[in-house]
Amino acid sequence: GHKVMCRAGAKVWFGVVTLLHGLVFGASAQEFAVVARNLIYPGQMVQLESIEVVDASNCPNCDAGYLQDSHLVAGKIAVKTLVPGKLIFPQDLRMAPAVMRGQEVKVVYRKGALQISMSGIPLNEAAAGEPVSIRNAVNGAIINGVAQSDGTVQVAQ
Repeated sequence: GHKVMCRAGAKVWFGVVTLLHGLVFGASAQEFAVVARNLIYPGQMVQLESIEVVDASNCPNCDAGYLQDSHLVAGKIAVKTLVPGKLIFPQDLRMAPAVMRGQEVKVVYRKGALQISMSGIPLNEAAAGEPVSIRNAVNGAIINGVAQSDGTVQVAQ
């Protein structure tokens, strides 16, 4: 079994659950929670093998809003230290950057059937959907765009 710690205001609930191949057994009204298996420090990407899904159905007073799906946690960046056995909340994580500061990216401008692309250097890191400033690799001009999930930057029309 795996030991789970659950916050409920000033109270802490501990329980043991049995996991087999990532599935939780032994509870009638099952509610699941994602917890860290080991310490994950701020700035570290959360790997699937460093988290687990546990049974939280016996924790009726736990703070609402904790994450229940490991795929909503894996691949994100910790913004605070994630302690083993402790519930993980959305505010504990941020999206991983789609573009990294200083690493060359493809910059794309589209309007109708017209598409123009060039290389540029991001001046900041940005997750998909976030604004990013880019230095044109040829003439040094600064342009603004939006980071895309594929690692490119879309320039506003």
